[in-house]
Amino acid sequence: MTLTQITEKGIKDGEIINADINASASIAQSKLNTFVNTNGVHRIITGSATKNTLSGNSNLTYNGVTLKNQLAAENGTIAQFELSGNTNDPALLIKADESDSKITFRAGATTNVYPKIAFDMGTVGDAVTILNDGKVGVGTTSPAQLFHVNGQAKVGTLGIGQDAGSSTLAITGNMAINTTGNTAYSKFNIAGSGNTTGSAFTINNYGDVEGDYYHFGVNATQNASGNNSKTNTAKRSAAVRLDGRLGNIVFQTSQTSTSTIDEHFTFDRGGDFTLAGNVKVASGKGIDFSANTGAAGMSSELFDHYEEGTFTPGVTSGLAAGAISYNSRSGKYTRVGNVVYFTFHININSASLDSGALKFGNLPFTSANTSHTAGGMWKIFTNGNIDANATYKVIGNSTDIQVVTGAGDNMAANATSIDAGHRHMAYWGFYYV
Repeated sequence: MTLTQITEKGIKDGEIINADINASASIAQSKLNTFVNTNGVHRIITGSATKNTLSGNSNLTYNGVTLKNQLAAENGTIAQFELSGNTNDPALLIKADESDSKITFRAGATTNVYPKIAFDMGTVGDAVTILNDGKVGVGTTSPAQLFHVNGQAKVGTLGIGQDAGSSTLAITGNMAINTTGNTAYSKFNIAGSGNTTGSAFTINNYGDVEGDYYHFGVNATQNASGNNSKTNTAKRSAAVRLDGRLGNIVFQTSQTSTSTIDEHFTFDRGGDFTLAGNVKVASGKGIDFSANTGAAGMSSELFDHYEEGTFTPGVTSGLAAGAISYNSRSGKYTRVGNVVYFTFHININSASLDSGALKFGNLPFTSANTSHTAGGMWKIFTNGNIDANATYKVIGNSTDIQVVTGAGDNMAANATSIDAGHRHMAYWGFYYV
């Protein structure tokens, strides 16, 4: 007998109850749950053919929101999730493999056909791209290196070739910036403190057939022609140029409110030093000649003093009650190291002399503390009736010059006629300090 239709409700053996058996019949939810949970292998098919198929031993569930693989990888087993457009070419594979302690995230079926992995952020497009050779691009779909950022990047600390430690940036090895081409580059730039405008520190480079130069400057740059310029004319500038073309080192500075940058001193390839200003030496310091072999009695090889100036000479001894007046008087001196060279002229209007020793004085520096070798003086001319055989010595540890007779005695002031009106005399000499 052929069964073509069942129209009664229920089947008495209890397998299907409370269900209409017809073209639009439904199966009770309780019976469906029992069937799914108690069968080791099952397949649920909805729609036509094999679309919307879920299979396995309750390994995969779908609650209308989440598609989840519930099998954990343990004891060397593998848990994986594949989302595939074709059976043998999964477009996405996520695999947890305990045997090699790793999680694999892969697009493509085999290593030779892996496409890139891109993270599409909507209007931004592919924000992050991973190529099949391991290159990662941020802001670019064609990374040229293992890590390629196209745009600005912010890093708290960065270690290159080493751990950063407490440093913001730590680098081990060489750092190369724009090293190719014969073009002027702003190789390196450190922004100013923010308290000024145009005071950044920059390194520029240019090269031609003669060689390269590097220009290090604050508020100063240099172009391919070697011309200097300032970032901000109102600010001062300072720079150093290492010039491989000319073989020299040039130090440059500038004042405010001018675009001119002066080359103040230069070391050239011949060893010469050209200075546009002065050399200032701290007190007690100077040029050390200790590289030379000194004589047996050498006491110093430091050239630590040079000075030029004027002083006011005068008669300092042999005056009755100090009575003297001058028509004019002047003196000049030059000090080189510990030696003072001097000249002076005196024109006496009137004087009151006594028998005291005649002395001239007011030298610019106190002489060396020695009895007979502090220094001496010689007559240029005089009409003061001073003995032609007289000699003159600088008194040690003083600023005076003693007049000595031909016999070697102190000359008395009133033995001369320098008290007569309009007596002229001029002398030159030197002494040690």
